[in-house]
Amino acid sequence: MAVPGFLLALLGLVAREPKEGDTRWYTRPTMTMVYRVGGVVMLIFACVLAVQV
Repeated sequence: MAVPGFLLALLGLVAREPKEGDTRWYTRPTMTMVYRVGGVVMLIFACVLAVQV
């Protein structure tokens, strides 16, 4: 029962409109490095999965 509530709470963080003059947390310039590193990690993970199958 805790997992669906947790997922809905995460969805609520992303789905709400930002406050006046603010941007969403995932579009802030400080998150650029997270996107770049995360993209490379996901690419490597996908390649590893493709080779194993």
